[in-house]
Amino acid sequence: MAAGGTWPESALTLAIPRASGEQSLRILGRLLADHLWSHFDNAVEGLARDMDAAARLVDLATRRERLRSWLLSEVEWSQLLTGLDQFTGRGTSPTAEAATALVWAQATEGDHLHGRVLTTLRTSGQGTSRITATIGQLHSCQPEGR
Repeated sequence: MAAGGTWPESALTLAIPRASGEQSLRILGRLLADHLWSHFDNAVEGLARDMDAAARLVDLATRRERLRSWLLSEVEWSQLLTGLDQFTGRGTSPTAEAATALVWAQATEGDHLHGRVLTTLRTSGQGTSRITATIGQLHSCQPEGR
């Protein structure tokens, strides 16, 4: 939007597949009646103005570019796995790939579905269901005592 492009084109600017931008636009179109669309568009424009006026902006594009080829090492994975014994031995046991996707999503404030791990699997024709199931399990897990 800041560059004057369409919503689907902005997805490409954010390194999100164009189809995801188009799908988001279709869903919003269904959810927002004609009279609500202008309110939504005004709210997004207001958010963009607020971000432009912010003293300190986070450059998520650069962050994503720097993390494009990053993968969690086996040593780092072993350290992170400590304390997650309740997940081992299941079909959706945590893996370094799932952890990499989650760390990438957290660091870039992006969706794990668009990170390197799942994008590489999809591009090579491999399935992503095992990793997405693991991520779902990790997202739903509560620390002990809660």
